[in-house]
Formats: sequence, C-alpha cells, structure tokens
Amino acid sequence: MLVEFGVQMANSYESVIDAAQLAEKWGVAAVKVADHYLMSYDMETTWDLPAYDALVLLAGLSRETSRIEIGTLVTPITFRHPAVAAKSAVTLDEMSGGRFTLGLGVGWMDEEHSVFGIPYPPLGERFDMLEETLGYLKAFFDPSHPGFDGDIYQLVDFAHTPVPKQPVPIMIGGGGPRKVPRLAGTFASEFNIIEVDPSMPFESEVKLRIERARRAAEKAGRDPDELLISTVVTIIGVDTHAELEDVIAERARERGIEPEEAKQQIIDFNMPIGTWDQVYETLHDWQDVGFQRIYLPMWARPWDRQRAEATFKGLSQYT
Repeated sequence: MLVEFGVQMANSYESVIDAAQLAEKWGVAAVKVADHYLMSYDMETTWDLPAYDALVLLAGLSRETSRIEIGTLVTPITFRHPAVAAKSAVTLDEMSGGRFTLGLGVGWMDEEHSVFGIPYPPLGERFDMLEETLGYLKAFFDPSHPGFDGDIYQLVDFAHTPVPKQPVPIMIGGGGPRKVPRLAGTFASEFNIIEVDPSMPFESEVKLRIERARRAAEKAGRDPDELLISTVVTIIGVDTHAELEDVIAERARERGIEPEEAKQQIIDFNMPIGTWDQVYETLHDWQDVGFQRIYLPMWARPWDRQRAEATFKGLSQYT
C-alpha cells in the first residue's frame, strides 16, 4: 500500500473550508484541524493565526464536504470532560455521515492553559486522564458496555441516546515512546507518531513504537493490522530544480529565519523535498519505515490556495 495523504489545517474558517474542499477534489484521505486555544506559544505572534473551537468548526466542515474524513489532530485531554467529548463526537459522527475521527493527546502547550485558566496537571496525571477518557469513550460508544467506573471519571450504565451506528474512530497522537503506543494499540484506530527526529535513529525508533502499539492491540484482543500509522511532515515538491531555492527562501520568510537555517531544518527532519521524483523517492522511505498516512501541515497565513493545489496535484501522481 502506498502512503496516503491528509491535511492538518489551522487558519480562518473560510480557509479551512476551502482547503477541505480542495483536498476532497484531489482525493486526499482526510483533513484534520489543530485543536488549540492559542495557535502559538510565542506570545508576540499568538494573535496572528485565529484559534477557534475545533469541534464547532468541524460541525461546519461536516456540512461543507461529502467524502473526506474529518477530525482533530489532536484534542488536548485537558480541554473537555469525556462526556462533552463523547457527545460532541456522536453529534459530529451523525452530521458528517460517519466521517469524523476524534484525535486525542495529553496536551503540551503550557501557555494556552495559563492564559485561559484551564487546569493543567503534571504529565503523569494527564496520561491518567487520557487513559480513563479512552475507557469512558469505549463504554459510551458501546450500548452493551456496562458503564465506566474510574478513579477520575464515571459513567452510569444506562440507555443514553443517540449512539453511533459504529464506535467513533479514535486517533491517539503524541511523542511518548511507551505510554502513547500502548494506549493507541489498546483503544485507537489510528496512531499518529510525532517528535521523532529523523536525524537520529529514525527508522529503528519509529518501528519500535509501531511494534509496541501492535503488541498492545494484540493484548487487547484487537487486530494489530487494522491500526493506521500516521505522522505529520511538510512536503516541498517542485517541477524544476530552479524553483527550489525560491521555495526555501519563501519558507524562511514565513518563519522569520535565514534561508540557510530553513534549509538545515529541512535536512534535519528528512522532509521530502525536491522535484516530484525526488519527493516520491523519500516517500517510499517513509513508507518502508511503517507510515501509512502523512498529514501535510498547511498553517500558512494568508492561506495559499495556489501552493496547496500544486502540492495536491504533484502528490496525485504518487498515489
């Protein structure tokens, strides 16, 4: 199976809709929105990119698209009680015709919690919250399940409505090498791996995390081969070598850094970059490591529709 592609989007509502419809037109598998109350932890630039309530935004997106998978990549466990997450997920599942995936993680941006006064327990406690939320959601989505009784969250066993025709798919995303793979394998349909520096022992580290997730799936009585393995990485494809320096210079301007620094970042993180043939070659390497879906972060402001369409067109030749 070739790597399939998704989009991770953060921008104005109109831009998110445009990106999703464009991605759907080009046969992209999924569009996921970042779930943050601040779009930057640099307080000097925080307000440049709008931060919406991701689940409300997705409700609109569910009605403006017809085929593409939608969801969060990912929702911090600190933002919503599992009852709110569950009710929102069931609603979005129905509004989208079964196309919604709820992405969950432990959260990482301290500032968005301190600015808005959201409780932000230590990391270990947040992992406990995540694990209990996953158990709660499993019970909520299964009418035959006898409720949930955890140390943090409880769900009484009763016939609540509505319930989805099938359990709402869950994505677990994060950089933890042990707990995150275990939770993904035990509860999720998708495991989004982040914070693996490809300049380090990339292949062995990713494969180890995938192996841990699949072992956890087996232990939970699930089919480990049904766990979708994904990541987020920028892809920079051009038609000719002459265009490459211009693209790198533009990327540097967007980030307020020098072109040489931008080029080094690309090298350090093994980003697929170059002519489309070179990009395809690198994508095969990512596929060999074990990735089945790659999300392309499209956070540029203003929204660059022309660049996005050129990327989708180039990748369509690969798929």
